[in-house]
Amino acid sequence: DEHGNHTLENGLVACLYDKENIKAEQYGAIGDGNFDNSEVFIHLFAHMKKGAIEFKKDAVYLIGQRNIENIDDIYSENGLDNPYRAYMTGRGASMSKPIMANIDGVNIIGNNSILKIKENDWCNSSSVTDMGLLNLMGVIRNLKIDGIIFDNNGLTMDNNNSVENHGIAWKSGNLTIDAGGKSPVVEDGTIHEISNVEIYNCEFKNGGTARAVNDCGGDGILIINPMENSHDINVHDNKFTNWGRWCFAIDLGGNGECIKNVKFNNNTCIQYETNINLAGKFRGLGWIDFEARKCFKNLEICNNYVKGCNGFAFNGNDKVSE
Repeated sequence: DEHGNHTLENGLVACLYDKENIKAEQYGAIGDGNFDNSEVFIHLFAHMKKGAIEFKKDAVYLIGQRNIENIDDIYSENGLDNPYRAYMTGRGASMSKPIMANIDGVNIIGNNSILKIKENDWCNSSSVTDMGLLNLMGVIRNLKIDGIIFDNNGLTMDNNNSVENHGIAWKSGNLTIDAGGKSPVVEDGTIHEISNVEIYNCEFKNGGTARAVNDCGGDGILIINPMENSHDINVHDNKFTNWGRWCFAIDLGGNGECIKNVKFNNNTCIQYETNINLAGKFRGLGWIDFEARKCFKNLEICNNYVKGCNGFAFNGNDKVSE
């Protein structure tokens, strides 16, 4: 497919020998700040289920709206939909962004490496997208993310792009937002979860948009409706600047499930005063958003430096947090 497997000039195909220790360039990524890596990351993230992905030091990897001109012919019948989406997530709606799903033991290694949204190029002007630079779905276990800069490049979005441009976003799959409190499951009955996740030494910045409308912008890290089997989410020693909604959000759905061992410690979170009201682009709703109908046990939010938007939202659904 020329992503991971590459056709050589002599007609032979070079295949990856070690599929668990990958450098992004082996899938065709180019971190020169000009090349659009959307197609590369769609394939790379879909195939990585266990092992390490390493990004080049100080490289800038652009990601834009999926473009039909960049899609290999074999996948063109799917239009702009991620060709792995239905298999990995079961979601009915088309999704054009890279997705990593159903993993156990993945380590994403950055070296001051930047994942950046292309200027004013994140969704079709006629639609709204609610996606992150890194989209996690289904069952996510034992994931580490270290040393990545997530640049949402929000100041470049024009008024036709009313987008939610998160840094990292986790959604379970179908029935993600379920007022009835049912647990999202995959076809074999496995309940979706996000567990044993550590995010550290990363930066999340410029998550605003150019449109001053309700609930538009981006979270640094967004987790939607984790089930009770989700646990041990550790976000520490990161930097968040100029977010569009919240630095860290556990949002939407649930029926009072208890989520254990969530930590948000030693992070620096700054909304720079000169940009807060700049055309409504960095319009942070607050600092931390726990508005999913959940309760917590062993929740730690300690030793953070916060300047600017510091509101805190909490919804326990009448359950007791310990």
